[in-house]
Amino acid sequence: MNNKKVTIKDVAARAKVSRASVSRVLNDYPGVKPELRERVNQAMDELGFAPNYFSQALAKGRSQSVGLMVRSLGGFFFGSIMCEVEEVLTKAGYQCMVTSGHGTYESERAAMEFMVSRQCDAIIVYSDCLSDEEIIKINQAGSPVVLISRFIEELDSQCIRFDDTSGAYQATKHLIANGHSDIATITGPLSNQDARDRLTGYRKALEEFAIPYRPELVLESNFQVPGGKLATEKLLAAKHHFSAVFYGNDEMAIGGIQALNHAGLSVPEDVSVIGFEDVPLNEFLKPKMSSMRIPVASIGNLAAKRALSLIAQEELDLALEVDVQLMERESVKTI
Repeated sequence: MNNKKVTIKDVAARAKVSRASVSRVLNDYPGVKPELRERVNQAMDELGFAPNYFSQALAKGRSQSVGLMVRSLGGFFFGSIMCEVEEVLTKAGYQCMVTSGHGTYESERAAMEFMVSRQCDAIIVYSDCLSDEEIIKINQAGSPVVLISRFIEELDSQCIRFDDTSGAYQATKHLIANGHSDIATITGPLSNQDARDRLTGYRKALEEFAIPYRPELVLESNFQVPGGKLATEKLLAAKHHFSAVFYGNDEMAIGGIQALNHAGLSVPEDVSVIGFEDVPLNEFLKPKMSSMRIPVASIGNLAAKRALSLIAQEELDLALEVDVQLMERESVKTI
């Protein structure tokens, strides 16, 4: 059996044309005569020649790939973004190269270096740790960057935004409107901008309604179910009075409800709960959980379309900021 790799030289010999002619056909150059294209394609079929599309793309200055760096490869939020980005890119003829920054500087930097080294035509980034200057430098070096949930003034038109502060303010205000004033909050890691912004929104609502800010009712966690459960157990063990909890995301809220139930407390009869993100599971919980809805699919769609527009050097005639919406269900009681 002959395992020799078929080359452009072999195709040229079979088609009785020059190697330059084969290259023009492979790279879809304009002005190639139909009969030449047919002869070359027939020779490739007969020889079983497989073009190196990656090399062709690089010859045109494109890799036909877009990088996507997220904090985590798990969970509803990032999973939904990945699915939407991949769908939009695939329809446009691009591959999506996904990496995780794991919420650490070292991992984020390694992920970005990997995507730059693979010559991604654009990079969609959810970064907690890289500095503005580092991201701007990558953007200027030839890999245009689209940012999710982060604002850099120099890259204003490349930032897909939603207002974490406003969303947290609305969530806390909803609890206050239902008669609650002893409101605890479980935040994500305060090294993350989104967690800090949500804490700011919580404090803003308390201040507006002249409710004292009580640091003992604020616990930092990790945006995960076990973290929400553990933080709520610590809150209960401290025996500080509270009638409601605003969780920095729904995963922590689900863990928190477990801890409350294990302590013999019922939601919302004993403690009211509101989350953030609005994962689909909320509709199936008992009680159904109130939450601030982030339109995650819209974020992924916008990020992918903006990346494609940057590659094509075109402007995108779409708003790059999405609204966060209160979804009232059954987990908040009026007192």
